[in-house]
Amino acid sequence: MSVDELARRIDLEPRPILLDTRTREEFAIGHLPGAVQAGSSLEYEEGLREAIQSGRPIVTYCSIGYRSARVASGMAELGASNVFNLEGSIFLWANLGKPVVRASREVRGVHPYSRLWSLLLRPDLRSWPNLCSKPPAAIGS
Repeated sequence: MSVDELARRIDLEPRPILLDTRTREEFAIGHLPGAVQAGSSLEYEEGLREAIQSGRPIVTYCSIGYRSARVASGMAELGASNVFNLEGSIFLWANLGKPVVRASREVRGVHPYSRLWSLLLRPDLRSWPNLCSKPPAAIGS
């Protein structure tokens, strides 16, 4: 699903389930409004099955779309017929000026994942784990 299509559908009923497939640390820095962070727990798996059975659209995303595409594919194998991967994921979403939140408050920051992947994110949007604007020396590419 494109960023523009999700932006149009995000407040429509039935509201899509936004599934953030990044790590907890990445999610904590900033995520799409209303998104839930994916995990590997039984609770997550049960919630996923309920979401699939509900028929609501499910939109997966990560930093650029690689990890979330794998999750969307796995969900399709579990029987989800209304699952989409967000094209360009949160990097494109944020780069286009769409809202990103932390603790329900809008922020201007996205975890850049790595030095290499950070090149795909506008410099003013890069929010490293310690919430500074520059990558820590210990982070590798």
